[in-house]
Amino acid sequence: MHGPGRTYIIGVAHPSPNASPKTQQLVVVVDDEPQMRRIMAGALQDHYRILSAESGEEVLALFGAMGRDISAVVTDIRMPGMDGLALAAALRDLGISIPILFVSGFGVVGEAPGPFLPKPFLPDDLLAAVQQLLDDVEGDD
Repeated sequence: MHGPGRTYIIGVAHPSPNASPKTQQLVVVVDDEPQMRRIMAGALQDHYRILSAESGEEVLALFGAMGRDISAVVTDIRMPGMDGLALAAALRDLGISIPILFVSGFGVVGEAPGPFLPKPFLPDDLLAAVQQLLDDVEGDD
């Protein structure tokens, strides 16, 4: 059980100082399963700064604190409370336009309102999907 007003950020991973400018991009990974958060953060931490969150509500709090710094979100679709779809809708309702990669171990491809990566995936597949997500945004500029 989680008490109200508590924060459950697992940690922030910072890329090496000699990394490319892209590694300064901040990506939020959100999944209610601690092991999945660690796997996703581990797959991305050599290329991006990472914030880990365990719920959609926690991600909204992160956006309240540092929204301008966040480049992308990788979210599980199926989570208790605010799931990934509700999180995407809440961000949109707040006027926040950010690239979101949806992941899920369930057959919900048609439900994802954006790029989707089915679980299980290899770390390199996640990295490639996030790189594509951010490249697509840069291409829109």
